[in-house]
Amino acid sequence: MNDATDAAKHIRQLIKIDPYTATHLVADVQSVGAMQSQLLPEKVLSESLELALTPDSKKPSTVEKIQILSSIMSLHEEATSLLAARPTFTSTLKHLEENPAVERWIETGLELHAQPGSCEFCGNTVTQDRLALLGAHFSKDLVDHKKKV
Repeated sequence: MNDATDAAKHIRQLIKIDPYTATHLVADVQSVGAMQSQLLPEKVLSESLELALTPDSKKPSTVEKIQILSSIMSLHEEATSLLAARPTFTSTLKHLEENPAVERWIETGLELHAQPGSCEFCGNTVTQDRLALLGAHFSKDLVDHKKKV
């Protein structure tokens, strides 16, 4: 027997799932790896396994108490007002307003073109006037608003 087979057998016996083979284990390991999950502390794992293995008839049917922290309410209020606010635009470019994907692309690329010169993408000249127009579209107010959001 190899390690994967032994591990799958142990898992099959521990959580009483059948069939559970090395093939299942390898697929699960790949799935978990793709999610970049973190391992649970041993105590939390043990408690979770105990609850998972508890028969439905013995599981608690209701939650006794839910506690809401006041900070969550203030965060909710802050988020609501922030998302309702519209930043002041000094000068917007209609094409960018109507094409959000292009707008995001240009906003990201502005770092590459802080100075006039050749466009890294197409090779055309990016003039100081064009940079000024784009800078006005992506105003400081808009940048600050996005950071807050």
